[in-house]
Amino acid sequence: WKKYAGPMVFVSLFILFHIQELKQMQFHAYYMMPYVLISSFLIALAVKALKDTPWSYFLVGLLLLTQIFHTINKINPRYSNEASGLPAEFLNAQSMNQLQTAVQGSHKAVVGPDPTGCVYFYFLNCKGWNAFDMGQLEEKDDIEAAFHKKLINTMVVKDLDEQRLLYYRDQFTEIKEVGSFTILRR
Repeated sequence: WKKYAGPMVFVSLFILFHIQELKQMQFHAYYMMPYVLISSFLIALAVKALKDTPWSYFLVGLLLLTQIFHTINKINPRYSNEASGLPAEFLNAQSMNQLQTAVQGSHKAVVGPDPTGCVYFYFLNCKGWNAFDMGQLEEKDDIEAAFHKKLINTMVVKDLDEQRLLYYRDQFTEIKEVGSFTILRR
């Protein structure tokens, strides 16, 4: 037992670290795929260390099944159209082109609400700051201060209600709507 205590502690700590990282990477768990390589290395160590113990085949089989489950669990949703969570505008080439043209690769955009923090930026081909929810977009003092400091020149808002749009009409020189997105520029 003492011979295996070190590797067992390492594996246990690795599993805890991995679970913590998955929680923090809730929307981006696919970034954790390199861990499959680390786990493969652990399987090889397990095969070598446990080759003469009665539970060796069961434990190695369990590790292999875990790898297969983990891979399917992380990769499959990336290629499935079911509940992708992407706005319809990103899945249509024409509306996608309209959105990207309207944003024009801005590096000073506020985009949201996007709970993932980066998916909208990826599809819009722009950079800037993310709003995770509508509440952050409605913090008008912060947004206004950023516009005055020229940190922001564009807002891309999904599902902007009519009342908020009327509020913004006098403050922006250009307002364009593409599907459920409103692009506001100064």
